[in-house]
Amino acid sequence: TMIEVIEHLLNPDHCLLEVRRVLKQRGFLLLTTPNLAWWINRIVLFLGYQPYFSEPLTRINVGKAFRRPAKYRSSGHIRLFTYRAAIDALKAYGFHIIDSEGSPGVHRNKLLKVIDTLLSKCVRFSADIAILACKP
Repeated sequence: TMIEVIEHLLNPDHCLLEVRRVLKQRGFLLLTTPNLAWWINRIVLFLGYQPYFSEPLTRINVGKAFRRPAKYRSSGHIRLFTYRAAIDALKAYGFHIIDSEGSPGVHRNKLLKVIDTLLSKCVRFSADIAILACKP
């Protein structure tokens, strides 16, 4: 399992190669990561804001819609993936994609939560991506 890991790695290529090396034939890999192309990120980028999950600075959260610049503890995201990029990366390193699913973000606003839950049925628009792959 690689649950919310790949976006923190300096060299995700090395990690995927190593996972493929140690995984048994027909073994499974479950990978989850935030989705850079989340529908909300598409809107905020269009409006000129920094996408959520991205961090240009390590000590101050800047450029986000509806948020003031503020000190915060960085999550350490350094490699952001869209659904397509995650699928392509796994295929490039010899994995076979079995299934994928999206999940919504966490929201205080009830209407936003409902909209996000509905749009997250399409993995390309979801806040988070889960991909089940195997080593053929």
